[in-house]
Amino acid sequence: MMNEAMVSGQTAYEQVKIAYSNTMIKAIPEAFFKIAQTNVKSNLRLDIVQKATHQIIEEVKNEKLDAGFITINNPNLKQISQLKFDIVHTSKVKLTVNKNNPLCNQKSISLEQLAKQKFGLYTDEYNDQLFKQLQYLCGPLNVVLRTDSGWTMLKAISDMNIVCLGREWQGNNSPDMPDNSDVLIRQLDLGNIINDEFVVGWITRPDYRKSPLLGSLITQVNQNLRA
Repeated sequence: MMNEAMVSGQTAYEQVKIAYSNTMIKAIPEAFFKIAQTNVKSNLRLDIVQKATHQIIEEVKNEKLDAGFITINNPNLKQISQLKFDIVHTSKVKLTVNKNNPLCNQKSISLEQLAKQKFGLYTDEYNDQLFKQLQYLCGPLNVVLRTDSGWTMLKAISDMNIVCLGREWQGNNSPDMPDNSDVLIRQLDLGNIINDEFVVGWITRPDYRKSPLLGSLITQVNQNLRA
C-alpha cells in the first residue's frame, strides 16, 4: 500500500469516475479506448462501475462520481431535478424471450399468458417497479433468476426459455448482446400493459466543470449513439 501510494503521488493522472445503471453501453469503453489511443502521452484513467440508479444519483450529488449514465422513466424524473440531465436516447421496456417461445406468435400479450412464464429479473429498481405492476395485474409471478449480468440473462433465456423485462435500446447497444441476437431472441411489446417509456442519458452536477477527459468522453459517446 505504501509503494502504491508513493507511485500514485509521483504520477499525475487525469481521472474520471462514472457509473452506469443496469447495462453497460459498449460505446462508453470504446470512446475511452479511442481517446487514450490518440493521447498516448497523457496519463488517463477511467473508473467505471455499475450501480443502482438511486446510488448514482446520490453519488453524483455528493461529488463521489463525476457523471452517471442512467436510464429513468417519467415518474422518477423528479429524483434528478437538481442535476443536469443530457438525454441521449429514448428506450422502451420489452419482454425479451426465446425465439421459440409461443408468445412470439401473438399479436399482443395477455395477462394470462404472462402469468404462465418463468421470469428473470435484472437488479434494477425501475424494473422492480414495473414487475410489481405486472404482479398486481397478473398475480404472483414465477421468478427463477435475478442477476446484473447480461450474458447470464441471455443464456438463461436461450437455455431455460425464461422471459425478462429489458430496455430495447440498452440491450441492442450492450456488449453482452451477441451479433446473432436477432436469430436467438425476440423483444415483444408490453405497451398495452405497462408504461414502457424510458429516457437514457448523462447526469452531472449543474456547477461541475467537466475535465477534458470527461468532456471528450461524453461527446464521443453521444456522437456514436446518436449517429
